[in-house]
Amino acid sequence: LEPPGADPLAGWCGRGGALWLPPIPILQYVFLRIFHREFYYIIKHIIFLHTMVTMNTQAIDLQLLEQAAAQASSFLRSLANQDRLLLLCQLSQGELSVAELADATGIKQPSLSQQLGVLRRQRLIAPRKDGKSVFYQISEPNVLVILQQLYDMFCPEGEHRK
Repeated sequence: LEPPGADPLAGWCGRGGALWLPPIPILQYVFLRIFHREFYYIIKHIIFLHTMVTMNTQAIDLQLLEQAAAQASSFLRSLANQDRLLLLCQLSQGELSVAELADATGIKQPSLSQQLGVLRRQRLIAPRKDGKSVFYQISEPNVLVILQQLYDMFCPEGEHRK
């Protein structure tokens, strides 16, 4: 819409300095078209951004879930052996030497070394050397929580509890 008159700025003012406006229906039409178009693009952009954020969040959550599942699976595989469970149960009472572990569990030396190696590689136990003796202790606090749950579930009621 062009204002009447040659001078665009002067043309907006009519007689007596009043502002010239196009008829109301035209203003409504122009406003609604501009507003509708801008509103449409804004809403479209918001929906697009929300979709991208949601997709990325779901992808990140899935990745975190997969990592946690892999860690839990590895942890449970470490515990899924009778000898390793016996060793961890003994170590839950405190630090013990290899000889003390062998006596307490009845596990023979080659198997004992192998199972201690598995637990060490999983960082569930930590070794400490004192001269020729090697002492082990539980290094992962979550092991104690799981062992307590297993003890509550599977050990006879008559046995001494911690």
